[in-house]
Amino acid sequence: MNKEPGPIAKEIESLIKKASEANTIIISETAKFISKIANSKIKPAEMASIQKQLLLDAVNSFVKLNIQYTSSLIDAGVNISKNINKHLSATADAAVNNTSTSAAQQPQHFAFELKTAAPAGEKAATAFLIHNDKQESVNCSIIISDFTNEIDGTVAPAFDVIFNPQVFELSYGSAQRVDVSVNIPAVIKPGLYRSHISVEGFEHTHFDILLDVAPPKINQQAITEISAVPVKKVVSKKKAVIKTMNKRKAKS
Repeated sequence: MNKEPGPIAKEIESLIKKASEANTIIISETAKFISKIANSKIKPAEMASIQKQLLLDAVNSFVKLNIQYTSSLIDAGVNISKNINKHLSATADAAVNNTSTSAAQQPQHFAFELKTAAPAGEKAATAFLIHNDKQESVNCSIIISDFTNEIDGTVAPAFDVIFNPQVFELSYGSAQRVDVSVNIPAVIKPGLYRSHISVEGFEHTHFDILLDVAPPKINQQAITEISAVPVKKVVSKKKAVIKTMNKRKAKS
């Protein structure tokens, strides 16, 4: 099954047909003109006048042709611009929709990851360094999200997170160390917890804190003291019973 030619192919076909017809007309008219000159008794002065008129007509035709060409070129430019803008708008809208969908479906990627660990009820510590590569001073403010459990995605109880410093100004070419301490709640399920960190003033700076919470430590000293008390009491009672029995034997 043959495909129907496109708009450009049709235009080229029409142009070739028009050029062929124009050549036929030009050849025919030229032959008529030469024949008339050969059969006529035109004086040199009249011939000069005819040549002048022909030249004037040729110039006028050339000017008209250029005007038509310029007009067609302008129309083509306008149409091309409209089509390009229309295509770009449609592409941009599609890209925005795809980006929104991808952003909704895919998790955000962090630049790097800080790992730290501590048992429940204690404090975890870490630190990071921010370097200002901008051509100006930047006012920085650190923002942290809630910690979520890596396994089930649930939001963990409030962690007390301290940044030192949390708000600061950073001049061009300088660096700032930020210490991070996380007070872990005593009653919390052991496991991995993640929080997202961003720095206002440095839109490209974003990272995660991955906190490994271990089970709370057991107080071995308290267990020893508690278990030792009953043992001492039992020994004392046994000694008292033995003394009483000895006294009774001695009386008898």
